[in-house]
Amino acid sequence: MTACVSTPAISVTKNVFVWWWTARATKNIPIRIGVNAGSLEKDLQEKYGEPTPQALLESAMRHVDHLDRLNFDQFKVSVKASDVFLAVESYRLLAKQIDQPLHLGITEAGGARSGGG
Repeated sequence: MTACVSTPAISVTKNVFVWWWTARATKNIPIRIGVNAGSLEKDLQEKYGEPTPQALLESAMRHVDHLDRLNFDQFKVSVKASDVFLAVESYRLLAKQIDQPLHLGITEAGGARSGGG
């Protein structure tokens, strides 16, 4: 049985993690933390009831805090939501909390096409 490294936000097998971490450190490779409104952690879904800017911020900060404990600051953060306003507000909150670059990306944008028919 393989041991696991676990936090509320991250769970990977120890062997894979050690291999990845060593390879990343050797090459000084930055990583991207990705948080998605459609796949929030179960406890955050229960706490907030639905994706909110605060829920997305809390999810992202779990990952950031984990990397901080490892003294790793070579990362950027992506927060994705199909609701543009949810994504924008989440990024605003996140920008107040961290200095790392933010990777902007919208899963879906805009409503139905107008003028069709």
